[in-house]
Amino acid sequence: MGILVLGLLAIAFILRRALNPLRAIVLKMEQVANRQFGDPLLRPRTKDLIAVVDGINSMSAHVEESFKQQAKEAQKLRERAYMDPVSHLGNRAFFMGQLNQWLSESSLGGVAILHAEFIKQTYKSEGYEAGDGLVRELADLLSMTINLPNTVIARISTDEFGFVFPNIDENELKFAANSIITCIQDLNADPTGLSKAKASLGVVFNEERKNSTQMLSVLDNALTKAKSNPEMDYGYISNEHTGVIMGKQQWRALVEEAINNEEVTFRFQAANSSWGETYHREVFSAIEKDGERYTANQYLLALEQLDASHIFDEHVIISVINKLEREEMSDAIAINITPTSIAQPSFIRWISLELSKHASICEKLHFEIPESCFISNPHHTALFCNAIRNAGARFGVDNYGRNFQSLEYLNEFRPDYVKLDYLYTHQLDDEKQKFTLTSISRTAHNLGIKTIASRVETQTQLDFLSEHFVDVFQGFIVDK
Repeated sequence: MGILVLGLLAIAFILRRALNPLRAIVLKMEQVANRQFGDPLLRPRTKDLIAVVDGINSMSAHVEESFKQQAKEAQKLRERAYMDPVSHLGNRAFFMGQLNQWLSESSLGGVAILHAEFIKQTYKSEGYEAGDGLVRELADLLSMTINLPNTVIARISTDEFGFVFPNIDENELKFAANSIITCIQDLNADPTGLSKAKASLGVVFNEERKNSTQMLSVLDNALTKAKSNPEMDYGYISNEHTGVIMGKQQWRALVEEAINNEEVTFRFQAANSSWGETYHREVFSAIEKDGERYTANQYLLALEQLDASHIFDEHVIISVINKLEREEMSDAIAINITPTSIAQPSFIRWISLELSKHASICEKLHFEIPESCFISNPHHTALFCNAIRNAGARFGVDNYGRNFQSLEYLNEFRPDYVKLDYLYTHQLDDEKQKFTLTSISRTAHNLGIKTIASRVETQTQLDFLSEHFVDVFQGFIVDK
């Protein structure tokens, strides 16, 4: 009897050993089918399987290389459409797209145009090589010096640079304007510092709804003001303020009081497929107090600058969890997370603990993370994404395609969805824009990642996007 048992064990061991390579092959094929590549399979001892494993490794490497090439092609198309080749800043099309997005979202903050006439003079007197070198030097100085959150810097003509400063106050805008002037002075070749580089800066602080034509008109007036008054560092125009001016600590106090008094209100916007199926509803917050309504754009920047945005993010998350547990909402809810919250280990620990307490509704929680986090802060973002995914919730990329870095981060992080930056979903009659949209949407599509377009206003826009690898839509055409 003992010999029989030993024989059976020996047979089981031999079979298990023989089947292990087959299991590995099956697992590898499943990974490739899900566009997950990883390390190649080790060559088995079974001669008959060596050719199979070599073939699978070759196929996996080929598919992975194909994705990388596609990501590079998408990157090149984006650069061609939206990047200035000399300065490596955004071009005029990029500037206009970001200006329109800011104006449609909040209109609060500042814009500026720098007319650097000394650059054109250099091109004329010293040639293209010297002119290009000066442009690159100024672009590098501006990029390093101006580091306010979400700032847009673009080269909009040979000797003009455009700036958008979303959601900042007047003091911060004036500080940014002085920083731009300092950059110009640093480029001044005069060792005595007595001669002034020929340049003019127009700056506008805005708090009212405007379209891009109106804003550019006011900005042009500010630039004219600067040129007419060369003794001034810059021309400045500020709208008359009709609301309340508050500092950062006052905004924080307002938010904390609103949370304690349950004065934070929420509205939910559906993101639907073209046939009407809801993928999720995005939550938007505001504070209503003493007859005033404050939108998130007004107070979140102040919280971020104080490294206190987690206070509000945690409140929104808890509020949404409670609504889901009380079954007030049946669809999945998308919650925007601020970069400064993701950069805090304590917030990541908090979210892990909180989700573990509410495992039954985690599948209905979607977290939207700005694309900049995946590029500028990948380590904390990876920790946050792992916490989300391990709990059974989902995460997506907000402002997909806004940054000019490679899209290969998609393969590493594997988000459940991406939300296209507004830059790609307006002015769809532009051929370059169409090609770029198609390319970056296809890159996500080929990894099995859903693509969402926001602010879809017309049936024509929806039809075009549907045909170019966009799966889900938000906007007027969906809401009506």
